Amino acid sequence: MQKSYEVVIVGGGPVGMILAYDLGMRGINCLVVDDGKPSLAKKAGSCNTRTMEYLRALSLSDKVKAAAPIPPGISLDVVFATGMAGKELHRFSNCLGWQQTDQSPERTHMISQKTLRDLVCEETRRRFSQVDFAFDATGTLKSQTADEVTVAVSTKDGGSDVVAARFLIGCDGGASSVRKAMGGKLEGEASTAGNLRVLFHSPQFYEMTTLRPAQQNWIVNAEVNASFSGGRGFRDDGDIITATFWNISQEQSREIL
Repeated sequence: MQKSYEVVIVGGGPVGMILAYDLGMRGINCLVVDDGKPSLAKKAGSCNTRTMEYLRALSLSDKVKAAAPIPPGISLDVVFATGMAGKELHRFSNCLGWQQTDQSPERTHMISQKTLRDLVCEETRRRFSQVDFAFDATGTLKSQTADEVTVAVSTKDGGSDVVAARFLIGCDGGASSVRKAMGGKLEGEASTAGNLRVLFHSPQFYEMTTLRPAQQNWIVNAEVNASFSGGRGFRDDGDIITATFWNISQEQSREIL
């Protein structure tokens, strides 16, 4: 017998997982289909104040804080300088909402996309039995009528199934198969600037700098524009430093790597 849901969600990143959690809170049964493709790119390093307010409404903000607490004494400033051992040009305090104010019960919190996604997934599974998951699988629109859609769910091990739903929602990013099935086009230009992001571990890195501690250091000089962020934004990876080089040529990329 074909299984039916109110909603099938294709894409199990933070958007898809939080949607499934929200639907679970409302007693709506749904299925999350996620291909589980690993990504080497670091996607997002924090939830801003407004996002934390939304997570608070879902009773998730305390979980986020516990998963990636901000250690006491950590500088949350953003600095512009000529180099990590150069001259400090300007320092901004609380420009990204990391510090508590009287304008909101929440503040920006540093947590990686992967950590947030895994946290919401765990809470959804714990709290809502009406939410099902199909991991390492793809969901493809098979048919559509005025009242329902059917979705082909195919797993990496060769398994396949067809489920029915009232709604199919695409939370599967810029290359969304759901968007393509709807005939929608991704507009705009890609690769308008050549940026390079490098993740590295170096206990001596901050010992070599002459700058006072900051969460982000933006380097501006005649040779390269770059930013360095400490590992505190990606606590699940330990003390990993993120270096991003902005608007550089392929030749410069090769020299850096």
